[in-house]
Formats: sequence, structure tokens, C-alpha cells
Amino acid sequence: MGGVILTHRWTPAEFSATTAKLHATSCEIGRPLLIFVDQEGGSIRRLTWAPPWDAEGELGRLGGAQTQREAAAAASALSAAGVDVDLAPVADTLRSGARSRPE
Repeated sequence: MGGVILTHRWTPAEFSATTAKLHATSCEIGRPLLIFVDQEGGSIRRLTWAPPWDAEGELGRLGGAQTQREAAAAASALSAAGVDVDLAPVADTLRSGARSRPE
């Protein structure tokens, strides 16, 4: 088993071609490969053309239904682009009215 973390900014065509080549090569040599990306939302979006659009603080304020829609859209877009794992955190959204630091 191997893994690749793709960083920097990519166009949709560049990214899809790269992930397709990586997956094809791993199949040819018989070694499974996982492709990772850090697509968190807000300013932490390696794939500027893919969701989530909002940063974690905004997702926390939007509420469950909107946050779920953005998460589903991100999962769909990343999967279609060849991503196996998104390294975005799953537990750092802010609740409305929550303090950023304990006193």
C-alpha cells in the first residue's frame, strides 16, 4: 500500500490527469495507492474549483443542514477528481457564540 499527498493549486484537468495516472500506475504494478488532499474550505483549498467553499468557522455558524450539503458536495467533487482521502479536520467547526480560546 502506498500513499501520495497532493499539495499546491491545481486546475481540474491537471488534477484529474495526475490522479488517473497515479491510480493506473499503481494498478499496473499491483500496489494499491491512496491519494490524499487537504481540502478544508475557506483559504485552505488546494482545489479552488471544488467545495467546501466556506471555512470551518462559517460552516459551524451555518448549521447542520448547510454544512452537510457542503460536505456531500466536497466528497462528490473530490471522489470524481480521483481523491481517496481528504485530510480536512472533522471536528474543528466553531459553534455560534463559542470562544476561540479558553480563558
